[in-house]
Amino acid sequence: NAIYRAGGTDVPVTDGGTGSSTAATARTALGVPYASQANMEASAANVVVTPDVQHFHPAMPKAWGRVAADGTLGASHNVTSAAKNATGDYTITLTTAMADTAYAVICSCITSTRARYAAATAPASSSAFSVFTSNSGNADPSDQAFAFVVFGDMA
Repeated sequence: NAIYRAGGTDVPVTDGGTGSSTAATARTALGVPYASQANMEASAANVVVTPDVQHFHPAMPKAWGRVAADGTLGASHNVTSAAKNATGDYTITLTTAMADTAYAVICSCITSTRARYAAATAPASSSAFSVFTSNSGNADPSDQAFAFVVFGDMA
């Protein structure tokens, strides 16, 4: 039986090791490939997912954010800007565009009261979409804070 010591030789795969002392060569020795954008979009299994490709998976949000009633962009990811165009009418611009306009935006008004407000969205382009907020009681446009999440295929 061989004895392996910390800082010593690489432990062979046949003895339960990785066959290497670095992560990159261990991955190669074990035959585990890195995921590509195509792997992520196809939900492929048996690949190592790294942060630079994780966002390509269909279940990962491509952008998200919070916008104040005055149009000020708060916390966000992959969002360049938020603009208030008119009462209850906002435009969100993405940093990295989506592949097309067939993406989904989930949006909800943020309120500290029990008042009922609605938020509707409409993709304007692959890099921007509109949010319309209104009072649910009478459907009149109303300036309301809101949060959103974007799902779909990135360009």
